[in-house]
Amino acid sequence: MSSLFGLLVLIGGPALASAEAPQKIPVQAYLTDAEDVPIDDEASLEVKIYNAPTEGGMHAEQFQVQANSGSLAAYLGTNEPVELSLFRDHEELYLGIAINGGEELAPRIRLAMDPYAGFAEHVGRSRQCSATRR
Repeated sequence: MSSLFGLLVLIGGPALASAEAPQKIPVQAYLTDAEDVPIDDEASLEVKIYNAPTEGGMHAEQFQVQANSGSLAAYLGTNEPVELSLFRDHEELYLGIAINGGEELAPRIRLAMDPYAGFAEHVGRSRQCSATRR
């Protein structure tokens, strides 16, 4: 049985400037077996976005991924578009992951802002200002 040893989640949000931010959310993980040996095999991954630590499913996708020396990557938005309004409308979002049809790992991971989202927020605020020079 596989266990999730470490997880790094990056969020990409919409940009309000002329450059477009990625419309996919990378999820990277490190899989090990029960003896903490890194896995080199294909795995089924179910990834969900929630608006609460224990309930509130908002988005779900399933992936077949290849773990190499335990490392794997999947991109939310590849199979089902991620509604970017989730990030606008919910102050807190959480990521849940289940591996090979098992139960979702606990606790869920709280998502944080990434550079694209921070820049988009900054640009959005600057557009609200109506400063003129004389």
